[in-house]
Amino acid sequence: MVLRVEMWVVKTEQRERHRELRRWFLDFIKLNPKLLAEIRSLRRYAQTFGSPSGAIVEVVEFDSLADKEVLDRRLSKGPECLRFHEEPHPLKDESTITMSTWEPYL
Repeated sequence: MVLRVEMWVVKTEQRERHRELRRWFLDFIKLNPKLLAEIRSLRRYAQTFGSPSGAIVEVVEFDSLADKEVLDRRLSKGPECLRFHEEPHPLKDESTITMSTWEPYL
């Protein structure tokens, strides 16, 4: 199992547009399961306590790092990638964006 964990804070004036794009993304996943077959689970959380306040945390589970890389390569070749990654980027406070990959420890 491999987890990709990303965290960011949405700019206050961009919250509604961010919600629209994230809803589109969830609908896209449901309509295109083969395109995103390597994703085992996807969960989003809103941070309610701690810093940075109001952060969005997205956790995507894959069976392996190789599966994550296969998906990344496939999406980088399609027009959907622009909408997945580039369109929401200006809506985020850049100083709050973090991304990491996790594997089981013991």
